[in-house]
Amino acid sequence: MRLPLSCGDPCPACGGVGSEPAGTDRDPDEGGIPGSRALARVNRSSLCRARARLGEDVLETEFRQVAGPLATRDTPGAWWRGLRLLALDGTQFDLPDSTSNGDTFDGPSTTGGVPFGFPQVRAVVLAEIGTHGVLDARLGGYRDGERSLAYPLASSTGLGDLVIADRGFWPVEFAHVFTTAGADLLVRLQSNHLGTTQEELPDGSYLSMARPGKDVRLRAAREGRTLPKHVIYRVITFAKSDKVAYLGTTLLDPEQYPAAELVALYRERGRGLRPCLLPEVHPYRPPQHPFPAWSDDQAYPLLYRGRT
Repeated sequence: MRLPLSCGDPCPACGGVGSEPAGTDRDPDEGGIPGSRALARVNRSSLCRARARLGEDVLETEFRQVAGPLATRDTPGAWWRGLRLLALDGTQFDLPDSTSNGDTFDGPSTTGGVPFGFPQVRAVVLAEIGTHGVLDARLGGYRDGERSLAYPLASSTGLGDLVIADRGFWPVEFAHVFTTAGADLLVRLQSNHLGTTQEELPDGSYLSMARPGKDVRLRAAREGRTLPKHVIYRVITFAKSDKVAYLGTTLLDPEQYPAAELVALYRERGRGLRPCLLPEVHPYRPPQHPFPAWSDDQAYPLLYRGRT
């Protein structure tokens, strides 16, 4: 996903079009890269335009080469009962309000199709909970769904990983993609994803079964993919804000993986991923300008969170 920049477009790094030449005499705190004597006097807009000339492929390649697991066996909060804890989540960010951004990413609109607000980019990120290290990420426009962006992230998981996610990430197809990669899931369930009860378990949880819907099966067949006839998973009931909520997990053994501990893991998951998505992690951008896409600074806040 590319962020086109042209003459007159607002610079996402500084919020203006930027006309000062490189080397302008200015306070190092007002521009450049902090900690770099050579680049401290370079105008921010010049850096932004230089990144635009590189194109999105270079920055995404850099991200793919650097992103990966950081936790060791001694890292606090990174493991639970031998499983590496990963968080999966998505979010949206406002982009500078330019015609090129609107054409590329789209944004909110009225029922008549009249745009309002800012263009938006959608990001789905997979990160280690213990280190905040980002393993993988996918970007899309305003109309792209989080679930469709999340499917490719399964390739960055494997045996011994427990992926924790919020609602919206538990259809049969989604569970199948991640378990085929070897990972286990712990996901908040919507009420229409509780399936059919198969067996009550001693800890109050129960095993349930769900089948892929007709539309899901037909789409998979068109794309040459094979889905299971059904999936078996465990449903855990817990209280959230004085309401009944549900977790679904592929960890079926209640003795080896107690329900109370799984609920506690879910409640703590936000600390593992949301800090990786916040715009203020960028070391030299005002907080009112979140990072836009690979062709500008998308890789940087994802890469350097937990790596500095």
